[in-house]
Amino acid sequence: MNEKSKSEYNVPNLERALVILDYVVGVSPKGISIADVVKELGFPNSSVFRIMNTLTKHKYLIKDEQTKRFTLGHKFFSMAHDSADKKLLIECAIPVMKKLRDLLKETVVITVMSDEEGMVIDQVPGLYPFRFVCDPGTRQPLHASASVKAILANLAEEEKKKIFTQINFSKLTENTILTLEEYKKELTEAKAQGYAFDREEGLIGVVCVAAPIFNKKGYPIASVTLTAPIGRLKVEELGAVGEIVRQYCDLITDQIKF
Repeated sequence: MNEKSKSEYNVPNLERALVILDYVVGVSPKGISIADVVKELGFPNSSVFRIMNTLTKHKYLIKDEQTKRFTLGHKFFSMAHDSADKKLLIECAIPVMKKLRDLLKETVVITVMSDEEGMVIDQVPGLYPFRFVCDPGTRQPLHASASVKAILANLAEEEKKKIFTQINFSKLTENTILTLEEYKKELTEAKAQGYAFDREEGLIGVVCVAAPIFNKKGYPIASVTLTAPIGRLKVEELGAVGEIVRQYCDLITDQIKF
């Protein structure tokens, strides 16, 4: 088959979309504008506008409505987690998670975002006879999970706004957060201190502490969570445990290459 014949099978706009995604991957976390893409890649302005807004509609990109700049969305990272990068993330995380488990003896899990929910992708079971189990694939609610809070707290504001619209503030326990205002306050505190809590918000008798893992661009790709019964981990002890979990997550972040 000659080169002319091969070109008949190409889809120009799909090729442009892939080139644009490659370009976004290579720029800073501050993102790019449509004008940046037109200038750098030489594509027509109207084509770039349509492509980038379509990628945004399907959550491969996130658009900041104030700055009009685009950054990679969770859909893009979810695809990565389903392939080689997921394997690399787990390979980097599990040894550190085992050390954290050995230190505190409680179950430790690693979570990523998937379709506007938290999803457990692996765990290291606790050492106590009575321990919690979170099998891979377990879904975690947006508003009542320390794992999700730790990730969301470190997203760009525009991406958080889009996820906020997906939250159903259903009451799971007497401690569940029920308003967006209270939830935003919780995320602000989580970002400032470097870790998030679940104070019996999803299940009575269970408390959790989670901290984020970042990729090399500073994007929160996952979180590690320590989960324990309230009888072994008091609410007043969560801050001290949070500092430990954050330090172990920093060790994982230092190893991430993607």
